[in-house]
Order: sequence, then C-alpha cells, then structure tokens
Amino acid sequence: MAVDQSAETPPIALLRDRFGEGAMRVSQLGESLAARLSAPGDERDLFAWCDPDHLRRQAAALDGWRARGRALGDLHGVPLVLDDTIDAAFVPTGNGLSPDQARRPERDSAIAEGLRRAGLMIVGKSRCAELRYGAGEATLGAIVARGLAQAGIGVEADGHVIRQAAHSGLVGYRPSFGSVARRGSLALSPSLDSPAVLAQSVAEAALVADAIIGADPDDRSTVVAPHPALHRQAAGEPLVKPLFGFVRTGDWGEADAAVQAGLQELVAHLGSRCFEAELPPIFAECDIHYDRVLGPEASRSLAGFRERSGEAFSATLRERLDAGDSVLARDYLASKDWQGVYRAGIHAILDRCDAILTPATAGPSACDNAGRTFRRIWQFAGLPVVTLPLLEDEAGRPVGVLLVGRHGEDGRLLRTARWLEQLIQTGDTA
Repeated sequence: MAVDQSAETPPIALLRDRFGEGAMRVSQLGESLAARLSAPGDERDLFAWCDPDHLRRQAAALDGWRARGRALGDLHGVPLVLDDTIDAAFVPTGNGLSPDQARRPERDSAIAEGLRRAGLMIVGKSRCAELRYGAGEATLGAIVARGLAQAGIGVEADGHVIRQAAHSGLVGYRPSFGSVARRGSLALSPSLDSPAVLAQSVAEAALVADAIIGADPDDRSTVVAPHPALHRQAAGEPLVKPLFGFVRTGDWGEADAAVQAGLQELVAHLGSRCFEAELPPIFAECDIHYDRVLGPEASRSLAGFRERSGEAFSATLRERLDAGDSVLARDYLASKDWQGVYRAGIHAILDRCDAILTPATAGPSACDNAGRTFRRIWQFAGLPVVTLPLLEDEAGRPVGVLLVGRHGEDGRLLRTARWLEQLIQTGDTA
C-alpha cells in the first residue's frame, strides 16, 4: 500500500545542518544544480525562468555569509522553486502570460521575503497556467519530484497545487486561509487564494511553511498572531493516537477504482481509529457557490490584464472571464455567505476527530475537473489541508490521501499527518 518516498537529494534538515557546520558548501549544491539546468533537455524546460549563473551567485553569497561568521537562516542554502506568479525582486515573473515574460518586479513578495530571511536559495520559477486561470501546464510538482528543488511554493485558488502534489508523489500543505500573506503574488481571488507548499515529507513542508507564515499590512486576510512553530508542533508525538473521520464527498463516484480501493484499505488499516462521516446535503452545491465567488473575483482582479493584453488570452481564459462577468452581484454575495456555513459544518465533524480523511484527487492522472469537490469544499471553507502520497495504483502511480483540519489548528493537523505518514512507512497497525 505504501509508496517509497525516499528522495534522491538529502532531507532539508540534513542539508541545512551540513551547510551550517561547514561540512558542505552551498556552492557545491549550487554548482550541481546549475550543471543540470545548463544542459539542454526537459529538466530546464520545466522552468518558466532559471539562470544557472544567478544560482551560482546566490550560493556564493550564502557561503560568504557563513564565512564571515554571520547568523544563518533556519533553512540556509536549501534550494526552492517558486510558482511564476510569486514576485522575487529583479527575477522575471511572467504570471504564465507571454506579454509579461520580461516583467522584473523591484520588490520581493511577502513570501520571497520570508524565504530570504530563512536563507533559502531560489532555483527559478516554475511554469504555470495562464494567470493561474487559463490554459497552460503547471510544473511545480515535477520540479520538486525530480530533485531540482527541495521544495516549492505556489498560490492556488482552485486546488491546482495540491493536485500537483498528489500526482507527483509529494506532500502538499496548504495552511489555513489568512495564515500566509499574499502581497506580491498574482491576485486572482481574494476570498480563495491560498499559498501552498510542496515537499518530500510532512516535516519538510512544515519547515518551509514556518518561513512564510505571518501577517502583512497589505493583505487584509492576515491577522497578527504568535508564530505557530509548525515544525516543532509537527515533530511532537500525539498524546493519544489520532482519530480520523472518513468523508467520501459527493464526487466519490467519480474516483477511479484505485482511489476507492486504496482509501477503503487505509480506513480498514486504521480500524477503530477511523469512523465514516457524512457531509450535510447542502455541500452538494459547493461547486455552484465556488464558481460564483471565483468567477467574479477573477474577472475583477484580471481586468487590467484583459485591457492591456487581452488579445494574447487563450480561448479558455476568455470563456472563464466571460462566465465570471455574467454572475449577478446578489448571487456572488449569497455564495460568499456560504463559506462560513460550510466551515461550521465541517468543524462539526472535526469536533469528533483530529482530521478528516478523504481523496486528494479522483485518480492518479485525473483531469482538472474530475473530482474537483475533493479539493474545493475544503478550500472554500478556508481550512488547512495536507495531501500524503500514501497509496499507489497497480501501475505504481501515486494516489494522494487528503487530511483536513480545523481552521487555525495547523500544528495539530501536521502532527496528525506526520503520525499517519510514519504509521504507513513503518507498516505498523493503528
């Protein structure tokens, strides 16, 4: 049942310790990655932008920082990739739109600022769908899965980062809505946009998330609060064995046989530590409310792009923006009200368990629209989720399992996810 999650590159914590102790120089890793990215082929083609020389300069600067005895960040020298919609100062950020490919922001996004404080090395920008809403292939998951970066960060409004994690055999973690400031990333849907982290394990996802968690005055969805210390919480042992609530959602019938069989096998393996729960019938209308919020907000957010570069838009993007324009204000506002209702309904299940257990996608290679409710319900309610590559189909392709937690209780969710990750890896029983 379990997937071999061993990585070709050392774990983040080991890399960080080697760099900090001087047992390995950041320039050694930087040169290795630069050589891979300098060679022609499909690895470089995964990036919207990468510059091997820029990578070498970052690595040399980080080594110089240590040589002068200065304080090092918690993730000193660790290579990371950003989605092409997240600004990094003077690094091309094209938003997946051809007319914007020469755009070089002069200021870091809030996410990039947090990463630089932690000492991470930005390898490049992954390709993404056109303005995160139109046509195009997203490659964030493929870059991390191939070891070209230890982790990746993207911003999602419709679950595409979590979907990439599930299909790439990675851990994907999306914090509670409002936990990570989005200033400096492409605004698509202020009510739904949520940064998410891809990594090789729960512990690594928590380490990276610690660097970007925090409020920003330019993002009104964030609130100043004590830092949650996610990695420390994730590393802790639960006082009692976690309890899970298995939720099929309305899209269960769209899931392929491997997903259904794998989830049922996992539920059986958990035994008394898992019970089946049902969402109220009102959740069947989630897709309707989701589209009535996402569509109008995307149309408003991308109005400037449409006026300036609309002739370069794909037919897919035009159709989606036109659909958003057609939503009435009363329908938009009514659907917004359902976000709180859905959150309360899900919290009622979470009152009885530590995390909800559900499929991450409809299948190992499912299209974007298949099984969307598996991801949309939780994002509409603004809840934290973790997808784990615990299962695989007969062809060896990863099948993601999604865990959902209470809003604001990310540490508890990550601790529960790490417990389940270790349970399956060791083959122990619950």
